Amino acid sequence: MKKFLLSLILLMGLVTPCIPADASPKPDIPLSEEEQKMVTDAISARLRDPYSAKIECVGKLVNGGIGNHNIWLAIANVNAKNAFGAYVGMKPMGVFLVEGQICSDVIDNINDEITMLVAKTPCNKIVMERNSKDMADFLEKKKMQ
Repeated sequence: MKKFLLSLILLMGLVTPCIPADASPKPDIPLSEEEQKMVTDAISARLRDPYSAKIECVGKLVNGGIGNHNIWLAIANVNAKNAFGAYVGMKPMGVFLVEGQICSDVIDNINDEITMLVAKTPCNKIVMERNSKDMADFLEKKKMQ
């Protein structure tokens, strides 16, 4: 019986899928200095003790958009103090950017799909408005020809 339980436990360990500890998205485009400052300022404003925070801007990646207007997810690793004054360790945080402007609140958990969708809603609205304006401008130019 003990051998059976031991072999069952070992088998379960082999069958369990391996999920990497750091499953956060890997950005492939570096942030400009202006974007780094905006992201750092936005994240710092959200922290209890922004002066003690260590923020490393990682980069950005496309996370949606329509037409010429991309929605970018800017990611930074943050090590900040908690309410007890202890550092919590590096944690990925992010904000959404549209055309170099922040369009969302700071996202604490960039691996949570629901949080990401909710945070991206204002950005989607901006992109839709800009695409509507682009289309109206295009149609206006067509009329004039």
